[in-house]
Amino acid sequence: DYVQAGNLYRNVLTPIQRTRLVNNLVGHLRGARLDIQIRQVRIFFRADREYGTRIAEGLGIDPSKL
Repeated sequence: DYVQAGNLYRNVLTPIQRTRLVNNLVGHLRGARLDIQIRQVRIFFRADREYGTRIAEGLGIDPSKL
């Protein structure tokens, strides 16, 4: 269930907080293997499309290919 994560991202966090969250997650995932990065991005997409897109782009992954 990804509803709570999506609601938090969309409805609770301010735009600045969302950017900080994305930057922190991208920073931590950068050192992970590509297969793990892709798996995580797919999870973020399930919570919110923008959330997943921003993290994918931050990692240099084309979100249209996921």
